[in-house]
Amino acid sequence: MLTGRASTLIWVEVDIAQWMVQSMDRQARRLGITRQPLIEMRLAASLEAR
Repeated sequence: MLTGRASTLIWVEVDIAQWMVQSMDRQARRLGITRQPLIEMRLAASLEAR
């Protein structure tokens, strides 16, 4: 499980299709968060599922 791990932040640049960004923004707005924590949550959930 990744939760609680000590983290060193690393800048990552990723090209994402416009429709995906718009969908993430809608989801983030519904959750009351910004895009970055949404991406981090989804990525962590995906990695934990492995």
